[in-house]
Amino acid sequence: MLLTLLLALLFTALRYGWLERADNWFYDTAIGWSGRPAASDILIVAIDEPSLERIGRWPWSREQLAKLIEHLHAAQSGPVLLDVILSEPQPDNPAADARLAAALADHGRVVLPIYLPPGASAPMLPLAQFAKGARVGHAQALVDADGVSRRYLTLEAMGQTPVAHVSEVLRALGTQAPGRPEAAQTGGESRLVPFAGPAGHYARIPAADVLSGTVPAARLRGKTVLIGATATGLGDNLVTPLAGVNGAMPGVEFVANSLDGLRQGRRVRVVGGVLHAAGSAMLILCLLLLLLMTSPRLALVASAGFVALLLALAWGLLLGWGWWWAPAAPLAIAALAYPLWSWRRLESSLNTMTRETARIAALTGPGGAAVLASISYLDPVETRISAISSAVDRIAQALTLDSGTAESRQTHDDMMRHLAHDLRSPLVSLRALASQLGAGGNASHLAMLQRIDACARRSLDLTEQFLLLGRAQTLDPSSFAEIDLVQLLHQCADDLWEDA
Repeated sequence: MLLTLLLALLFTALRYGWLERADNWFYDTAIGWSGRPAASDILIVAIDEPSLERIGRWPWSREQLAKLIEHLHAAQSGPVLLDVILSEPQPDNPAADARLAAALADHGRVVLPIYLPPGASAPMLPLAQFAKGARVGHAQALVDADGVSRRYLTLEAMGQTPVAHVSEVLRALGTQAPGRPEAAQTGGESRLVPFAGPAGHYARIPAADVLSGTVPAARLRGKTVLIGATATGLGDNLVTPLAGVNGAMPGVEFVANSLDGLRQGRRVRVVGGVLHAAGSAMLILCLLLLLLMTSPRLALVASAGFVALLLALAWGLLLGWGWWWAPAAPLAIAALAYPLWSWRRLESSLNTMTRETARIAALTGPGGAAVLASISYLDPVETRISAISSAVDRIAQALTLDSGTAESRQTHDDMMRHLAHDLRSPLVSLRALASQLGAGGNASHLAMLQRIDACARRSLDLTEQFLLLGRAQTLDPSSFAEIDLVQLLHQCADDLWEDA
């Protein structure tokens, strides 16, 4: 019954996600312990506060964006993400749009984002002249129920056309020659991001430095460059599992973490569905078997150790092998198992005590009903223990009283008379007869008479001892008093001295 209850609670918690927030907390804590150095070939060109002060407020002219791409192309950089929405033309300078489109086409390995608003709103696509010379992908992060972004969709549906995440597109461009299309994406899924560190973990250089030409070309050569906003209030800032360290993370750095994980093969695989439920159920079954084979004190230690083992298992799988096994539900059930198991044992003990108390009360005769009547439901354990103690006392008292009944006293008196007369008299007569025969002087019978006298004397001594024991048993213990042994010895000496 207990196993059925625990498994039902486990499966219900897993099915309806009762402890999803707790699982997210465990995951965030483990990710915080799994930091690693940032990839040296990923560089963020930041549209930050110093750049805004030097270039001007946002939005910048498309000529500035074109100059950025031209500088990167001249430095022979790797794939580039231009994390700027280019869904509308620049009305005051059409030539700037043409220059940016030409720069994108000349570079050949630039990725532009698509914004997919929630609901049925139309997606915001780059203008055709820009998309013609670039790759496209979505750059949206998924937000969990607690408001934290931990994952993204590898493919996002745009009508009937799936759109890959920009990190997937960048990875594909990084392994191909310029001008070749990226590998086709197959099968979309929600993928956890293996964060390398908090905001600011990846190398950044201000966009204004690149535009002014102060950044050496060697620092840009071969790097995957992510151009995006990092200034406060500009662009998307995401709350991540590591937000407690350096605050919210710019969206461009979220992409950097995603791309770094993909390149290093640090994919976090989630143990879910039937496998998660079956594994958790087996662990709970092992705990119950452990509780069954241990004492209550050891069961408490075993339960605490089992909870610690579950935590170590979850974090070890994540940090060592990249598998995330959500531990909150089995942890909660394991923590609940010990008090429920203890309650079940206590209830069984109470039932046994009640049954045995009734049996003992029945042995004490008609007065035994008072034992059961003394049981209270305010503290059933203590009152049942008291009832058993009372019943045992009544049995001991009944045995003592039985020895003082008239029938018992009559039997005792008969035994004393038997010892005093029926046994002692023949033995005394036998000794007297042996003494008379020995006085006759017949040497042939003298040895046998001595043996008869010795046996009779020994039997008489035993009879005297039984007689003394019987008299001692009839004494009233309440009449006993302390005696000065020295004074008693002096009194005995005086009596013997008079007889002498």
